[in-house]
Amino acid sequence: MADNPTQKQARDEMLRWASSKKGRSAIESAFKTAEANVAAFNEKIRIDTDLLRLPVTL
Repeated sequence: MADNPTQKQARDEMLRWASSKKGRSAIESAFKTAEANVAAFNEKIRIDTDLLRLPVTL
């Protein structure tokens, strides 16, 4: 499906922004934040999994 002129213009603008210093910095920051969020989520899953392995006594 061919892009309409508005889609092409929006894509071109996004690519210009992403190639700029400000855009690259914002993208790098977003990836670092995402990596930190994934690490925190994985740690929470590990802790929850460890808690499930604890023996239960009544």
